[in-house]
Amino acid sequence: MVRKGDYTYYDGKEYRLVTDRNGKTFLISNDSTDIKKGFQKYSDGVFQKEIDLNEIGDIYYIHPYAIYNGEEFDAKVNKGKNTVKLGTSNSTLATKMGFDRVDKYYYEKNVSVDKVNLFEKKKVINKLN
Repeated sequence: MVRKGDYTYYDGKEYRLVTDRNGKTFLISNDSTDIKKGFQKYSDGVFQKEIDLNEIGDIYYIHPYAIYNGEEFDAKVNKGKNTVKLGTSNSTLATKMGFDRVDKYYYEKNVSVDKVNLFEKKKVINKLN
């Protein structure tokens, strides 16, 4: 599973963390058994629980990356297609690797998922404990 976004631990389990436009903070789960922990159905297969920040652990950001031909790139898995969209702002590297320019300073390339080594980096963004 490739994840991207804010995450935290609550009651010994890792959850995605979102804040709505009203400033309310929610834990997001795809596990229906979390209903026993006070989660409510949000949509099919998605459950949420409003929480206060003092109820959770540190908040950290997870970003997916991939190693492709010995180089590290931003990564986004194209679900159902078995491909990964790689991205970089390094124009020299992008040209060398055959990436397409998609923005003034950003380049992307779709490759087969079996040609990359996917991994995540975590960065604490709010130390609460």
